[in-house]
Parts: sequence; C-alpha cells; structure tokens
Amino acid sequence: MVEKRNGRTEPFEREKIIRGVEIAANGRITDEEANRIADEVEQKLLEGGEQTISSVKIGNLVIRRLKKIDEIAYLRFTSVYKDFKNIESFEEELIRLRK
Repeated sequence: MVEKRNGRTEPFEREKIIRGVEIAANGRITDEEANRIADEVEQKLLEGGEQTISSVKIGNLVIRRLKKIDEIAYLRFTSVYKDFKNIESFEEELIRLRK
C-alpha cells in the first residue's frame, strides 16, 4: 500500500510511476527507460519489506533515478513533485544539480 501526503492509502501502481516519468520526460527518454525506472523502484520497495510505503519515498526514488538518466526530465519531475512555486525554487534545484 502507498500512503499519500494527505494520509490516504491506496494500492501501489507501477503504472503511475511510468506515467509520471513519461510526462516529465516528454519524449526525452525511451519507454524502456521509463519501465526500467519503475522496475528499479518497485524492486527497492520489495527489498524493504514494508507493508505501507510513503508516496514521498517513492517520489524520491524516482527522482534519484531520473537524475542519472536525464537532467531535464529530472527537473520537470522534481518541479511537480516538490511543488515549486516560483523561479527561485528552480534556481535552487539547479544549483543542487550542478554540485
């Protein structure tokens, strides 16, 4: 089960990871890469053995994998996931990315 930020729980759906990655990537990565990210995240979660996983943990796993594959897709996913409110948020993330 996945615990959302609002406290609700729902079944884990790897398709949501794939869809989110594909939207963020906007054609910058292949379907195979999107599926591989979902596979890696799902495997990591299974290894943890937790019954309920926070959506925050899932999002952070996706972010780490996207960062290695495509910086633009990473920034786009992160901007939505972290709910950037202004250009300063992007600038701060760019600084972290460049380090």
